[in-house]
Amino acid sequence: MASVLLFASVVTVDIPVTPPDDHMDSNGDCSLREAIEAANTDAVVDGCPAGNGADVILIPTGIITLSVSPIITDTNVTGDLDLLTEMTLQGVDARTTVIDGVGIDRILHISTTAIVTVAVLTLTNGHAPDGTPNS
Repeated sequence: MASVLLFASVVTVDIPVTPPDDHMDSNGDCSLREAIEAANTDAVVDGCPAGNGADVILIPTGIITLSVSPIITDTNVTGDLDLLTEMTLQGVDARTTVIDGVGIDRILHISTTAIVTVAVLTLTNGHAPDGTPNS
């Protein structure tokens, strides 16, 4: 009796964040919010390559300040960053790679269907919708 083993190869895409701005627009760059959307949808979003599988979002040194006022949605266009699929948020150095929620909302909203790794970065000043600042 012969057996055949099949191995599926998982392709991942590195999605580099370019500006420290928090936006979702069409200006040719790849903001953190746009990179997460590219990973969520496996589609090109502004200057971000399309995600594919377990994507790695490369966040450069600096402070990314969330600035889009929250409206309760899970569409990733306002407030917190909505992570819906498998991805890694990869910083450069936890002392110098920072996502600052400035108290407007929680920072990350991770779906129950998502598998998320946060590595080598700092999350600060989040505000849970029904909690207290910095929770």
